[in-house]
Amino acid sequence: MGWVDAVDLSKISDENRHRVLEHLVSRLGRGRVQEALGVSRVTIWRLLSRQQRIDDEKLRTLLL
Repeated sequence: MGWVDAVDLSKISDENRHRVLEHLVSRLGRGRVQEALGVSRVTIWRLLSRQQRIDDEKLRTLLL
């Protein structure tokens, strides 16, 4: 059981979810984050522009 499993992801605010995403994109690049999440370029754009919510499963992937 990893530390991510011990965290209740549903209690993390949308603002903090986007901060995690933006931090990883700035460190790794859109392409690597997109590949890790298994989503399209359009979906990454929607996530970054806050048109689509970062769900718990995507957040878990980002935190690993």
